[in-house]
Amino acid sequence: MSQKVIDLLPGKVKKATGEVGIEIEMEGENLSLYGNTMYWRQEADNSLRGESMEYVLHKPVKRELVSETLIDLQKDLPHAVFNPSDRCGVHIHINYQQNTLDQVINAACLWLILEDVLVKWCGEDREGNLFCLRGKDADYQIQQLIHTNVNKDFVMFSNNEMRYAAQNLCSINKYGSIEYRSLRTPKNLAIIQDWVNILLSIKDAAVQFRNAKEIVEQFSAGSPVDFARRILGPQLEMVQCKGMKDMLYQGIRRIQDIAYADNLLQPMEKPKKDFNPFAKEWVIVDDFAPKPVLKKKLQEVHISHLRLLNEKEIEARDRYNIDPSMANLEAFDAVWKERKEYKKALEHAGYDLGGF
Repeated sequence: MSQKVIDLLPGKVKKATGEVGIEIEMEGENLSLYGNTMYWRQEADNSLRGESMEYVLHKPVKRELVSETLIDLQKDLPHAVFNPSDRCGVHIHINYQQNTLDQVINAACLWLILEDVLVKWCGEDREGNLFCLRGKDADYQIQQLIHTNVNKDFVMFSNNEMRYAAQNLCSINKYGSIEYRSLRTPKNLAIIQDWVNILLSIKDAAVQFRNAKEIVEQFSAGSPVDFARRILGPQLEMVQCKGMKDMLYQGIRRIQDIAYADNLLQPMEKPKKDFNPFAKEWVIVDDFAPKPVLKKKLQEVHISHLRLLNEKEIEARDRYNIDPSMANLEAFDAVWKERKEYKKALEHAGYDLGGF
């Protein structure tokens, strides 16, 4: 599909010429900027503790300016002492407005292949973190990408239910960008430049493939490490880790249903104005496959995700009972609301939730 993202979302997304947006959550001392700088503004973030601040770029910048913006921030905080806790993270937006829908799917699939390796590099406390869930932690995002590849639209990302994914595709509908949420906040801001370079490598590689099928085929044609090197270049040496080969194999398996979805499934009808994404049903069109509607399969996926949310709600509640801090209360409240809204949407769509 050759139509650009900005054209697929007319009137919904403000056009941006810059390529990289950055948000940095920080705790420490002497963190206040003296007014807004040329590149940065500061905002309060209630999820942080003690003296804290969030620094946000005024607008996306060109990739060549990322290093300059980070140096600028450091210069404007001459007396700051950075002491980020595991509550602090860095969120990077990569602009995909001028890319096609297929290129966005390619980028999402490349991330999912590399995700376990990259998130491990981002920090031990980022693996399984409720605010940057990987595909292996919450596979509902895989189902969303299957829908996107079949229908060639971004309907499934029109709400915020997956905004806490490590790769947040909900921001496509809001900004025309993909948000990456997994990097820990480092004391040395130069590490953010390394992370941006990795994410831009994924974007640059996404345009080299016609579609996600070609990604699977080329991965299968060689070794997984050689494929990762093709995508990340010399930056692979920085993120490589024990068990990387197995992680890459798991990643490619994770995207196969996305890559070949349009061979197996087609939408029953176009979404209506009051379209409920949970009510969408697909039919098998393969001549050798059974013809009934795949609602039962989708129901199993939804119940699995609902079960995961239920477990995360229990974990969040237990953490709050041990440490009744505001951060733990907000984390519990967020996952409780997400589970409640998800269940309500499924019930409205007529799914049998089996006692949930």
